[in-house]
Amino acid sequence: AAKLPIFAGYNQQDAQEFLRFILDSLHEELNRITGRIPYEELKDIKGETDRRGSARWWTNHCNRNDSFLMEVFCGQLKSHVTCLWCGYLSKAFDPFMDLSLPLSGDSIEDCLMRFMEPESLQGSERFYCPECKAQVNSSRKLSVYRWPEVLVLHLKRFSFMGY
Repeated sequence: AAKLPIFAGYNQQDAQEFLRFILDSLHEELNRITGRIPYEELKDIKGETDRRGSARWWTNHCNRNDSFLMEVFCGQLKSHVTCLWCGYLSKAFDPFMDLSLPLSGDSIEDCLMRFMEPESLQGSERFYCPECKAQVNSSRKLSVYRWPEVLVLHLKRFSFMGY
């Protein structure tokens, strides 16, 4: 606990948090990229194909992260956000090392399908639309664009719906 304060005391840690901590720590030690390369925030490019957008986001990620663990465990999620006022479409291709899936249905496929269902972004989760220049209600859909060699799934047994 002296070397790893995250495990000190009586806080409950679950297997997913432990695995994530181990993978992140190993990646930091094995990362072939030396020195700090600043994070570059990527913007939407109007008319950009998914293939080009994915490659641009992946290159941005790989410029700072290059280890055996990234090669094996890292995938890429496509986030597709649509403004419900003007129809503006924003796409992002974020890296992931695990997926947290809602536990629903009878199979992993059911859980993945639920994870990829469109969701409404309203209230404090509203999207800033660059066309409307305002926070707007929107719809978001996630999908796996690039699958990792080894897919780590975290099945969420609990939901925080206020009951």
